[in-house]
Amino acid sequence: MKETLMDKKDEFRARWQEQIDQLSVKIDELKAKAAEASAEVREEMAEQLHGLEGQREKARAKLNELLEAGEGVWDEVAEEAEELFGKIKKGFEGLMSKLGDSAEDDSQESS
Repeated sequence: MKETLMDKKDEFRARWQEQIDQLSVKIDELKAKAAEASAEVREEMAEQLHGLEGQREKARAKLNELLEAGEGVWDEVAEEAEELFGKIKKGFEGLMSKLGDSAEDDSQESS
C-alpha cells in the first residue's frame, strides 16, 4: 500500500509534537536546575533557555507550515524542520553539558 501525503503528514505531526512536548519538559527541568545554580551560571542559562524556548516556538511554527505544505514543497519543508530540530538538540546538549560542568565546579568548591 502506497503511503499518501496525508499519512506522511499525520506521522510527521505526531513525531514532531512528541519532540516538542519532550523539549518543553526538558526546558522546565533545566529551569529548575538553573534555579539551584550559582548566580553567574543562572544568568547565562537564562539566556540560553530563552533561545531554546524561541527555537521551540519556531519548531511549532514549522510544524504548522509543514502540515499546510502541498506535495510539491513537502520534502523541502520537512528537511528544514529536521535541521531545526538538530539545532535545538545541539543547543539543549550544550546547555546540559554546561550545567554538568558548573555542578561539578560548585561541588569541588564546597569540598
